[in-house]
Amino acid sequence: MKTGLFGKLDTIYYDLDKNEFTTTRPTNYLGTIDVEVRAEEHEDEEGGTIETIIIESAAKVGATMRTARLVTYPHRFGHQLGWYDESSGDCPDLTYGLPVPAEEPVIMRASSPSTDIHLARAALGSNTYRSIELSASNLIFDSPLKIVRNASDASSALKGTYKIVLAGERIFLAGLEIAFLPESTPVLLTYPEINFAVQLSLPIIDGQKLGWLGSEIAENVEVGTPVSDARYGEVYFNQAPAYYRVYEWRILRGVREKSGGSRNLGLSGQAFYFKDTDASENPLDPKRIYEYLRQDSSRTVQGYFHQAAQQGLLLPIKEEAQIKREDLESLRPFFWEQ
Repeated sequence: MKTGLFGKLDTIYYDLDKNEFTTTRPTNYLGTIDVEVRAEEHEDEEGGTIETIIIESAAKVGATMRTARLVTYPHRFGHQLGWYDESSGDCPDLTYGLPVPAEEPVIMRASSPSTDIHLARAALGSNTYRSIELSASNLIFDSPLKIVRNASDASSALKGTYKIVLAGERIFLAGLEIAFLPESTPVLLTYPEINFAVQLSLPIIDGQKLGWLGSEIAENVEVGTPVSDARYGEVYFNQAPAYYRVYEWRILRGVREKSGGSRNLGLSGQAFYFKDTDASENPLDPKRIYEYLRQDSSRTVQGYFHQAAQQGLLLPIKEEAQIKREDLESLRPFFWEQ
């Protein structure tokens, strides 16, 4: 373990005559407090090193001394929790089974910038992995999230809905793709409907659901009206595209992307409050988008999200109320030691 000292604060005294703390040594004082800040390097489970920042306070009264340490540590990565395989992007990493919730912020980053995080092909053939929840206080994606990787993977899935539930008070996305494969009934055959959705949700930490009441965020909403007694989180889309993709069955059961069926969702660079709700109101459900658009040829994706805002499901955040990804990443998790 390597240690590096950042510095020490001036000794703090408690002046008994003035009943106050001071850095000037008084004649009559109760005791002293010394604070030291340093960095420590430790070996992690993978043989690398992690740096923790230690803020240590030592209080002394007479012959009695007590020490308290605040230890901050780097954000954890999703692959360290078994949420996905770092090399392939397969979610979840089937070696670990279903993901276990985390209480601290988690960064989602595959080893290569060109690798997206997606449902593992092996998971698509199992009912066990129909709903995969990634839960943390905050989720920070550095890699794109693509619910199903391609047409070949879509064809291997079972009938029904697969979804990745992102549970975080604040969620930062770096590209998104959801997909829908409608049912097809050629002569004497029926090919199933398969839906590949993402759902935004709020985590429960220490028995408490995070987020904000609709009544607390109303003045920060650009368009639409929040439900006053519902809880909301925040989702941020960076400049990477967010897509809704439609596939179609071939006659011999293969799957291909439907010509003209896929759309850019137009969410890049935007920020929203999302309502904590169930699947029936999920605005990022591609089947809901598909059904909305096919009801009227004049309908647009922009119209769909305007409707979601009016329903209080996905509400644009005023620019002055938004936070930056960098601001969140700079807040290191910590714990107290005594």
